[in-house]
Amino acid sequence: YLQTMSPYMLNAMIAPQINTSTATAWGVYGALRAVMNNERLKNKAKAKAKRFVINGTGKIGSILAHELIQAGHEVLTYDINKTSADIPGAKNISDDDNWAAIPCDYLLLCSASNIINDENINQLNCRWIISSANSPFSNKKITNKLVEKNIHWIPDVVSNAGAVLCDSIEFSEPQRYAGLAPEKMYACVERCIYKKTEELLALSKQYQLLPENALDVFLTMKRNEALIPDAA
Repeated sequence: YLQTMSPYMLNAMIAPQINTSTATAWGVYGALRAVMNNERLKNKAKAKAKRFVINGTGKIGSILAHELIQAGHEVLTYDINKTSADIPGAKNISDDDNWAAIPCDYLLLCSASNIINDENINQLNCRWIISSANSPFSNKKITNKLVEKNIHWIPDVVSNAGAVLCDSIEFSEPQRYAGLAPEKMYACVERCIYKKTEELLALSKQYQLLPENALDVFLTMKRNEALIPDAA
């Protein structure tokens, strides 16, 4: 009803074949692939199976779990709805309230905002955090603790932008979006976020910046590009 009154009501209203939660999942997967590839190149190591803890196995976390299991990785799943974490090939750790302390290579936050807080930050035992949830850290002090613990992370506004990318196409090209095959949309989201994550990691390395500071540099550079007239 609201969409009949305003062109700003989005979220795949005109394209029910596209699930924006699925798009978000593929965006997170794109960010994750970029990080893993960057780590492999940095360490000059061969690709090998990693250990993942996924907090939240709803529409997004379950897709990530299936893809990672299929790729041969070890996946541990946690959800407050314990049965939803019963994913074939994964180990359900929902009975463990100390999920944050479980050692892993990558912690994927797919549940709620502010999930990493003053109570569990000292328990964290991972190398990377990648989130589909908005604002996964409860306060600004959390990132200082992550630095102390040598835990890296990708800003959530980069990794969880899949639905926003869908909305942008829905708004700018509604007719095209209405007939778009979902697989093409999801592949586009993954490629786009993979590329942006690579650029962010490169800036972070080049200027020795924390992820959120590298993001500020990235956004400033893009704004300046828009202000500079075409050389032609």
